[in-house]
Amino acid sequence: MQTVKCVLCGFEDLSLINHLVEVHGVNPRTYQEEGNEVVSQEVLDASPKHKKKRVVASLQPNIGFGEYKLPVNCAVPAKACLPVPSNYRVPRSGQLSRDVQEAMIALMRKRNVYIHGVPGCGKDALIHAFAGMARRPSRLFQVLPDCDVEAWLYTQGFDPSEGDVWREGPLLKCLRDGYQDQNGVSHPMLILITDFDRANPAQAEILRLIMDSIEGRVPGPQGVTYPLFPGTQIICTGNSCGAGDESGMCVSSQPMDESIKDRFGGIFKFHPMSWKDEGPICKAKFPLLWEKAPGSFDGVGRAVEAIRNEIAKGSGIYFQLSHRGVCRWLDQAEGIIEVTGKVPENLLQRAAKAFLDGAQDEDTRQQIVKLIDPHIKGGAVNLGSSLMDDGELEDVL
Repeated sequence: MQTVKCVLCGFEDLSLINHLVEVHGVNPRTYQEEGNEVVSQEVLDASPKHKKKRVVASLQPNIGFGEYKLPVNCAVPAKACLPVPSNYRVPRSGQLSRDVQEAMIALMRKRNVYIHGVPGCGKDALIHAFAGMARRPSRLFQVLPDCDVEAWLYTQGFDPSEGDVWREGPLLKCLRDGYQDQNGVSHPMLILITDFDRANPAQAEILRLIMDSIEGRVPGPQGVTYPLFPGTQIICTGNSCGAGDESGMCVSSQPMDESIKDRFGGIFKFHPMSWKDEGPICKAKFPLLWEKAPGSFDGVGRAVEAIRNEIAKGSGIYFQLSHRGVCRWLDQAEGIIEVTGKVPENLLQRAAKAFLDGAQDEDTRQQIVKLIDPHIKGGAVNLGSSLMDDGELEDVL
């Protein structure tokens, strides 16, 4: 069957729609308007009349995101969107993959969503990847304990010639006006509010009017309200789900007003990442370690799974090994190789201090050491005494 060739790189296929977007970041319609073929004429000729319109309409590009296809808004530049995290991969294994699949349905339908879960399970990363890959104009706001959330909407100032004046804040403009592209067309925005469970009752009230189920409105100064730009999406993330800190490890989490939580169209709990997904990400993040000591990742993977499985059993270990914690371990290992130019035989054992020293107390530290001991060379039980041998590091070149 006849194919079409990409004039930018020579790639050939029956359709270049997704290739143009994913490889070159080019809008297929623009590419076609410049006199280039996007879909094979043979494909069009073979399509029944009622399907030809669908083929032409498919010039609205889409990009794969796990098992879903995301429509890409090529009118919105990448700089107007949250950045896609480096080395991001859609989870495909374990409980987290199922969590993401269900959350994606609500996200793609532009529902307001609250995602909660332990630190480092990819809540914000998913929203960044979703917004960046689909070219959804978006902006991030973070809740801090002393943050003046009202200033996101408006502030009062003083002008020497006008006296007291009201100034519109960034969130008000996003919610009311959306994002305007270079052609003057406005698009609804995605707003990510991270650490939302840190909001006190007064801070959380900002969402009550905005997410009204009948007609969303944006509060302005002096009691003025504005209509919410149609299609605007509010995504909030946090570590807890309304009852404040239940684990004792996220003590700044606050109780959440149930009537505000009830305004979210979807609420999803995310679980820790499976090593089947986390391993490839870590290998991409630490290329020198992958080159010089590839077996390290197997040992770390087994140790990570052992720790997380024990925590999931409710065994009383007061600890959370997030992806950030795993990266601290691997980063220290890579740093040892980079700085010394050598691969110590006790590499993982030595590097483990980078995350073990973050344990709450010595009892917790010893519990974790016993879990990882069978999985790393040299063991971890004697971590404190086995790093040095007559004052010298034991190296294997």
